[in-house]
Amino acid sequence: VDEADSADADYIGTTSASSCELGIAPPEGAPIAGSRILRYRLLAGTGNLAVALRQGSTPIAAWGPHALTGAAQNFEQMLTTGQAAAITDYSDLRVVLTAS
Repeated sequence: VDEADSADADYIGTTSASSCELGIAPPEGAPIAGSRILRYRLLAGTGNLAVALRQGSTPIAAWGPHALTGAAQNFEQMLTTGQAAAITDYSDLRVVLTAS
């Protein structure tokens, strides 16, 4: 949940439809153009998971829903130029995970 290199020993799980909002630490220094990437790993399971990036309550980007499978899946979502330009406060970014 909170490391640069994934560690499957700590994770968020649910057995019913629900959502979870996580704050993101702001980057050190100014982000480099074309380098705004959200990385996440979904462990094996059943159901679907949608991922959204928000600044406060303002939507920036959304992906999925992703179908969980019998194996872990890694995702790298690069923000478009427009999505990156919509971010005005990196200290207020949040990832919202919605299970269904």
